[in-house]
Amino acid sequence: MTTNLRATEAETPARPLDVVTLYRTMVTARVINDLLKTRKTQGRFPFYIGCAGHEVMAAVVAALNENDWLALYYRDLGAWLQRTGDVYGPLREAYSRVTGPMNAGRNMPAHYASKQYQILPP
Repeated sequence: MTTNLRATEAETPARPLDVVTLYRTMVTARVINDLLKTRKTQGRFPFYIGCAGHEVMAAVVAALNENDWLALYYRDLGAWLQRTGDVYGPLREAYSRVTGPMNAGRNMPAHYASKQYQILPP
């Protein structure tokens, strides 16, 4: 049996993941989710679907290359935070602000999209 040693060598070495920073991103996603759910319940804005339990998507995005395109859905707040680092973007979108980075406040919140960060619109 022959083994192709060249195929087993990675062309680009794997980047080490900083697990503390990754955990911080997941906790931030949960805190923002809880804040948005509370504000929706208070009637501050009309619609929000939570993302609790899907924070691990931050780890999936961290394992990808920076130039890989993402197709996120409404529960991928952790993935958005990991790729962009923008904690205020989801808040601005929830309040339908023109400064919202995804849809400039014209669409449903949590429709993550960004040409700059290679995130496809839904």
